[in-house]
Amino acid sequence: MWFMDHFSLISSNFAITTIVRVARNKHMCAFEKIET
Repeated sequence: MWFMDHFSLISSNFAITTIVRVARNKHMCAFEKIET
């Protein structure tokens, strides 16, 4: 059971990291478009 909790924690952290990375990439692209 603890293994399932550990796996869900890793998957949730991975999902959050991916979402933050995509959002940051979109933000940086928009920022570069505004600069140019």
